[in-house]
Amino acid sequence: VESIKPPYNFTYDSVFELRAHKLRLMQQIMKASPHRTVIVNLNEVEAKPERFVQDLILQYGLNTRSSTRAPLKPSQKPHRTFCLSQEEWVLAQRKIDWELEGYFGFHRNHCHICKPLRSKNSTQP
Repeated sequence: VESIKPPYNFTYDSVFELRAHKLRLMQQIMKASPHRTVIVNLNEVEAKPERFVQDLILQYGLNTRSSTRAPLKPSQKPHRTFCLSQEEWVLAQRKIDWELEGYFGFHRNHCHICKPLRSKNSTQP
């Protein structure tokens, strides 16, 4: 049995190369069809899916049959944002293609180290 190889080698040295490749593909789609693409924040869509649908209806002038569509509920398993350690943050600042990220509205200030959460009863500053 002969194995079939994909025409391209889709292996990446780091997650940063994978992300850059996916963003370049998205950029090509947006340039080819700018009026048919929307960039959304996954956390916002998961938290308020009905608002997202209503915004799309308004933005694109879509017609819907409100009597046949049940309202969408927030996700029961939303994706969480993970904070970076000091080492990860330094690496990210060097590896991320900020020019490409900027095309999608991201900048260096979106990548940060989270401060540890303290309890309300904590006496530490």
